[in-house]
Amino acid sequence: MTAARTADVSQQDQASAPNTHVALPVARAFMRTLRVPLALCIAVAGHAAAKPAMSPEQAFELFTKAVLESDADASAKLHRSMMDINHYEAESVADLHQYAPALVQSMVDGLVQFKLFSAKSAHEYGTLMTDAYAGTQCRATGTRAASQYLREEEKVTEIMVQFSCQVPAFNTESGEVTDAAILRKMRKSTKYAFRTWAAMLKSGEKRTMTGEAMLTGDPDTGYFPDAYNLRSLTSVLYSALPAERVDPFAEMERDAE
Repeated sequence: MTAARTADVSQQDQASAPNTHVALPVARAFMRTLRVPLALCIAVAGHAAAKPAMSPEQAFELFTKAVLESDADASAKLHRSMMDINHYEAESVADLHQYAPALVQSMVDGLVQFKLFSAKSAHEYGTLMTDAYAGTQCRATGTRAASQYLREEEKVTEIMVQFSCQVPAFNTESGEVTDAAILRKMRKSTKYAFRTWAAMLKSGEKRTMTGEAMLTGDPDTGYFPDAYNLRSLTSVLYSALPAERVDPFAEMERDAE
């Protein structure tokens, strides 16, 4: 099965920056959350609808609205549409609106648990993350055919939806991230690292991130995402975490050795 891919339009800038990336323990837990079943097949309804309930672009934008804006109505609408065509993964999208709050709460709890921030400061950082996700403005920009295959004598078509999102601009011409002295301070002090990232989130500066997500279905019933598509949003979700340049938990891990 073809994996969804995400490509940052500022990859060249990031490639020139010092490579100090080490995954956070919280981020590793986040990645475990993304390990959803890879069965991306549809049990098509017995009688094909005359016209799909929504376009692939509309389905994907509902998905991102549910995940990034924690929109319960978007989750419910997507879930109902998938249930109507007997989609195999319909239940996987029923609670998408709870995903980002759970991720944010995990980060907040970690900041307090490891005594990096006070409860108040950790909560403020969580609010910045939530606002960053809500302001991503992910939009589908087009589709392209991917492949077709047979499952239990039913033809299933895969298509790719291209999308564009506005995410926090941590690697900008300001030099705040690429400055070697700043990076050394961030590696040396976990609190400084988080305060630096908090300041960047507060600035509201954005950069464009593009990617693709795979939807499955057919022309009659429509094409839909499922929980697997969280992987297509991995870079978007990480955009509010200080994981691209520094590991804020590295000192604690070294102390534990």
